[in-house]
Parts: sequence; C-alpha cells; structure tokens
Amino acid sequence: MRYTDYHDLKCHLRKLCECSNDPAHDEKMTTSELLAVNFDEVKTAYLNHLGFSEEKASSVDAVLDGFDDFTYLIEFKNGNVNSEKKNIQIKIRDSILMLCDICHCSISDTRKNTIFVLVYNEARSDLKWETKRLIGASILSGKSPAVFDLDKAAGFLVNRILVLTKEQFETKLVPKLKGL
Repeated sequence: MRYTDYHDLKCHLRKLCECSNDPAHDEKMTTSELLAVNFDEVKTAYLNHLGFSEEKASSVDAVLDGFDDFTYLIEFKNGNVNSEKKNIQIKIRDSILMLCDICHCSISDTRKNTIFVLVYNEARSDLKWETKRLIGASILSGKSPAVFDLDKAAGFLVNRILVLTKEQFETKLVPKLKGL
C-alpha cells in the first residue's frame, strides 16, 4: 500500500499549486494542478487529535506519488533559503515521524521509498554562486546535494534529496509526478 492511500492523508487532498501558495508574497510556486496531500493540514489534524497545537511540530507542504514508485515530500521556499536551513531539516524529520505513525510504516520504508524535494525561488533565495554550483552538480550526478546539511537525511530518513528552482521543478519533476 502507498502512504498516500491512507484515509488520514487522502482527506487532505488539494491541488499542488494550492499547497505551494505563499500568502506573504501572494504567489504560487507551481502551476501544477496535480492532486497532492496538503501535509500542513495533515500535521494540524494529527497534532490536534493528540491534544497539541500545530506549533508542536513542523511539516513539508505536500506529499504525492511519482510514476517511478517513489513518494515525494515537497517543501516550497519562496524566500531566503539560507536562513531556513535548520527549519527545513526539522520539517523533514517531523514529517517522516508523522508519516510513519499515520501509515504504520518504519523509517526503513521511507528510506527506500521517499524522496524529499526542496523547491526554491531563485530570485528570492539569496544563494551564493558556489551553492548554486553544488546544487547543479547534484542534479547532473543524481546524488543528494551537500547543501543546507540536507544530505544528512539522504539514506537515513529518505532515499535522496532533490533541490530545484521552481522552474526546474515545473519542467523536470512535475512531468514525473502522477499525483493522487
């Protein structure tokens, strides 16, 4: 069974473009209308069910399936990515923990079947040339990039990490996603 087949996830289906909405800039990070799990809503429902407020944990923005049998955890960042480094790491960890609890799976499962994707707005990212070069090299090599310490989660919590501009996401990854 796919993680996205679980009722507690399927009841939070939204268009991917809605999951990518950045109200601070009144902008969506993707135009894709594929159905995805709004994992921010899942987190809120999960924590409320446990009697906690939504501030207790962090979550990625969306979860959906690809044609390659991987599940994709997607985080959209429309601002300075460098300042969010620690928050992104926490979002990966907390999202994996909630996903495992909801779907009765183990981290060994997510390590095999899950890819984390960070989608950023290059115009607002404030990334240095060296960081962009490392991200580009990782895309060419198919390996997780050694940026923002995200590579620590690769092979441990998730299978691998992808870091893409919103344009790269639209052209390279969205066609490989099947949605839900």
